[in-house]
Amino acid sequence: MQRPVIYVLIALAFLAIQPHVSLSRHYFVTHDAFVLLVFAAVWLGSMYWTPRAALPQAAPSVRLVLPVAAGLCLALWAGTHWWMFDYPLTRDEHMVVFDAATYAKGKLAEPLPEEWAGYAKALVPAFLLDTPGSALLVSGYLPINAAMRGFFGLIVDPALMNPLQVAIGFVSLWWIAQRVFPEDAPAQWLTLGGYLLSAQVLVTGMTTYAMTGHLALNLLWLALFLKDRWWSHLLAMLVGVLAMGLHQFVFHPMFAAPFVLWLLLQRRWLHVAAYGAVYLAGIGLWLSWHGIVIDWAGVTPEPGKEGDIGSTLVERVLPLITRIEPLTIQLMAYNLTRGIGWNALFVLPFLLAAGPAFKRRDPIALALLGGLALTLIAVSIILPYQGHGWGYRYIHGVLGSVFLLAAFGYREIAARDRAWANGAAVLLCAVTVLITLTANLWSARSFTEPYVALTEIVDAQTTDFVIVDDLVHRNVVDQVRNRADLSNRPLILSRRWMTNEQLEEVCLRGSVTVIGAVQVEQAGMQLAPSEEYKPLPENVCQTAAEAASSQS
Repeated sequence: MQRPVIYVLIALAFLAIQPHVSLSRHYFVTHDAFVLLVFAAVWLGSMYWTPRAALPQAAPSVRLVLPVAAGLCLALWAGTHWWMFDYPLTRDEHMVVFDAATYAKGKLAEPLPEEWAGYAKALVPAFLLDTPGSALLVSGYLPINAAMRGFFGLIVDPALMNPLQVAIGFVSLWWIAQRVFPEDAPAQWLTLGGYLLSAQVLVTGMTTYAMTGHLALNLLWLALFLKDRWWSHLLAMLVGVLAMGLHQFVFHPMFAAPFVLWLLLQRRWLHVAAYGAVYLAGIGLWLSWHGIVIDWAGVTPEPGKEGDIGSTLVERVLPLITRIEPLTIQLMAYNLTRGIGWNALFVLPFLLAAGPAFKRRDPIALALLGGLALTLIAVSIILPYQGHGWGYRYIHGVLGSVFLLAAFGYREIAARDRAWANGAAVLLCAVTVLITLTANLWSARSFTEPYVALTEIVDAQTTDFVIVDDLVHRNVVDQVRNRADLSNRPLILSRRWMTNEQLEEVCLRGSVTVIGAVQVEQAGMQLAPSEEYKPLPENVCQTAAEAASSQS
């Protein structure tokens, strides 16, 4: 049992240390390798010693679970503001806030004002919906996550939404664990422990990422599915359609498909037909969503980019499937290493021990494994490079499956040696709390702080416009943060996406401040310019005017 875990860790580490320049490698070198070494040391140590301890023999009750869920929600809400600064670090996160403000007004998109025609990429450098001339300021993501946040924010603090979803996921997972392990209280506790000790669940729950919603809705879906009543299946179908529309429709079907296959093997034809019809309609809706937005705004699309099902498949889905990433294996090694290190340390070894449950063809274990496998295969083909992520965010929606499979593995080990299984579980939980969970929480905060400081510098400018010299550092482009209605002042533009003529025009429109190397270093970020980088002068308007006059 111990050797396979060490082999997996060695293989992942070997693949990850190969020469390669990316954010994934940066994470591995600066943080994830340390967590991996801690894991390997503790797991090797468990071969020789584990504490004499036992997991609780009484199953977790509703009187315990509900207060814990409430406390978890409140703690993450406070942590969103206090620990993570209520700050959308990445462009993905910012676009949630960007779209939420639009949806809260009852609109599907904001038009790009005529005076800013040609400046769309400079104002919003990434993830805009592809329309002629970038005529609409709305993201290319599906709407449910942002819409929920927008309408949620009309009632209470929108920062409460993701923590509330974490709590919903926790309660749903408890109900599922009761159903899956009705006579095994330690397995139920271990399942919940995996959730509560997951730095990935906790930190992502303090952000605006849609992944928290994917996990919560998948767990709610599974709880309804396992309830196995006509009304619970109808609700599960509704939850599934919502889950597909969170931001990318592919994640939920990968999770749900093996369970629908289980119904097929049981010859429950009516259920299979109902799920198939509803899910096909849901996929059709979300594949057509961008066309709905374009039609609503009255924009005439370019030929082949109408936003309907056919054009969406050709323009957006097909390139992802056919594109070949030569570094897929190495990037997936980084991803899996980060995923292992950002979750409780018992998860991997116990999950690997679940093999006998698969051999016995336990239907729930096989369905959980199938969803995990389909997700890993899909993301390795479609998008092996995750970029930024607290853990491995592309498997976030199936983390509940991972925790349940780890509990299956615990049961297999406990059937042979319960004392060792309990001792190993307690040891790995303790090290998770004392070392890796603490290190991951601190890593999230310390990584975010310089970006918060730089945003504060940008927002403090009193000029009409701020031009962010985003060639000085690859992530500085994410400082270009405007509202969808462009009502914020100063208005922020990206140097990378402006021509010299546009730069001169902006100078004529009002006062300009340049945010460049000085401010980046002041915020505590290391400079990482390209070789051909030339700093944009702080008196950029004067320089542009002199250049224009010399040319004339």
